[in-house]
Amino acid sequence: MSFDINSWREFRFGELIDSAEKAYAYNKDDLEEVKVLSDQAIRYVTRTGSNNGCEMLVKRKGLEFIEKGNAISIGDTTATCFYQKEDFVTGDHMVIIRASWLNESIGLFLVALLKNEQYKYSYGRAYLIDRIKDTIIKLPVKCDTNGNPIKIKATAESTPAFVPDWDRIENIIKSLRSKKITTKNKYPVLSTLCIDDWKEFYISRTDSQSGLFIIKNCKCGSAGDLEDGIGINYIGAKKEDNGVMRQVLCKESLVSKGNGIMFICDGEGSVGYTNYMDKDFIGSTTTSIGYDEQLNVYNSLFIVTVLDLEKFKFSYGRKYRKHIDEIKILLPIMRNSSGKPLLDHTKKYSQEGYVPDWEFMENYIKSLPYGDRI
Repeated sequence: MSFDINSWREFRFGELIDSAEKAYAYNKDDLEEVKVLSDQAIRYVTRTGSNNGCEMLVKRKGLEFIEKGNAISIGDTTATCFYQKEDFVTGDHMVIIRASWLNESIGLFLVALLKNEQYKYSYGRAYLIDRIKDTIIKLPVKCDTNGNPIKIKATAESTPAFVPDWDRIENIIKSLRSKKITTKNKYPVLSTLCIDDWKEFYISRTDSQSGLFIIKNCKCGSAGDLEDGIGINYIGAKKEDNGVMRQVLCKESLVSKGNGIMFICDGEGSVGYTNYMDKDFIGSTTTSIGYDEQLNVYNSLFIVTVLDLEKFKFSYGRKYRKHIDEIKILLPIMRNSSGKPLLDHTKKYSQEGYVPDWEFMENYIKSLPYGDRI
């Protein structure tokens, strides 16, 4: 379905919804985790930006404060938001949005709009209830038989004098349905991983140090200076959505080249994580990008998985960029038919001359279930 957003109208979010309330917060340590979703289990929704906000499944029995499904959950310190179809319980700092017109399709549509606000709320600026209600969103509106927007009588406090077209919003989402993703890959995967044979590599390659990547700082110091538009992805300090905050008009002086591994060097919650960037992008100065001519999407995803194991070292104010030249990771290396390491006399990647086995890493990712669909 095609649609023209120029005909949409602005609405204050708080005027559309029935309620926005803080949820009862359960302490994770007081809950009993279960591994399988059943009638006896319930989702524990927190401020996490992955898995639709579900941090884990917990035992339902004995839980008094259960939130009914068909709601939007928002983490007020992270601005992470998701539509919750089923009943759930929550952790701390969660706001629950309810409305009579809400259903799964409309909820997914609104969550997509609200996520565009996330970049505004970091570094201690919380997405509190008043700010949630004051958020301005654009929606399609109901029109008369001549295609003119239908106006309603505005109250003294009401900004819009239009009626959201909830049916059209629902149809937009339903039109996006696609076929189930399939894979030709079957278990087992290419090979088991024997990390005992892997070798250490510095991740940063400098004039005085062998390493995996030439690392460059990204260039955008103020996201507010970027204009929204269909042009290029703006990448910020977040792990989910591959770091994409929003699309902006291209500003060549701020562009970083793609086909590199992006390091989240600063930022609340995601510092220490990495993402693979396949295309050119504009990156926040809280991020850096690492390049090597051997990189491609497959071996990069392998390396990103290894790099993310370093995340635990960078929290509570310890920044990645200051220590990035010190970080080492283990990777498989190239070997001859006898199993002996193939050494590079230029010592590009390792002072010992070890060379990462780029081909093995690529083929391993390709062999995983759905690896053929990347």
